[in-house]
Amino acid sequence: MENTLQSQTKPMDIKVPIKTLRVDTRVWDRLKDLKRENETFNEVILELLNERTKASGNEDVKAILYKRKINFLTVNQFNKEIGIEFEYNDIKGNKSDFVLDVRIRKVFYERAVYNPSEFFGVDSSHKHYSELYLMIYFLAVAQSLKKEFKLGHIFEYAGKDGSVYNIPCTDLVEWRKVYYYYNLSQESFVQDIEDPLRLSKEDKNIAKWQEMINSSVASRLEKDFISMQEAK
Repeated sequence: MENTLQSQTKPMDIKVPIKTLRVDTRVWDRLKDLKRENETFNEVILELLNERTKASGNEDVKAILYKRKINFLTVNQFNKEIGIEFEYNDIKGNKSDFVLDVRIRKVFYERAVYNPSEFFGVDSSHKHYSELYLMIYFLAVAQSLKKEFKLGHIFEYAGKDGSVYNIPCTDLVEWRKVYYYYNLSQESFVQDIEDPLRLSKEDKNIAKWQEMINSSVASRLEKDFISMQEAK
């Protein structure tokens, strides 16, 4: 009798109530970016709610441990080719919540390798004292974003004649446009972009670094370039 009853019993269909949630396009895009393959939006939202619960606890801090990636770029400055090795956080394609923390590791010029302090006269924490260091730093940030999010040619636009023009990579408004249009992390915009540019205008405590800057490799290259231009 039991066997007969078991064979005729069907699982009960349980219908889970569903409600529609209205969000704007930017939020929807961020949710899609967070969604991994074979993951539902329910799982994404539950994970976000769990993060909020953690952040609301006693510590009120969400610490993120990143691995670091290494990349390279080449710049032409003072009619010289300069190679740069830099590192940044492995943000794993997470558009909405990351900080790059780009740091220049080595500078390659001619047959020598320099650390940033030797080449620029300042370290990473004081990069805003050197216009060249700051420019190369932002080029490294731009390259990191292009690589991680397939952004294409940011800070470049085509003229009517087909020529390609470069927008200054230290232009805060242009950076804001990039972060807004591509829905990138606000925390990254503040820490990776806004803070270094703000310090370059506000932090005037450069006197103690001036001697190191004046005796740096970059300063020597600039003086040689100016002398050559004046001699023409």
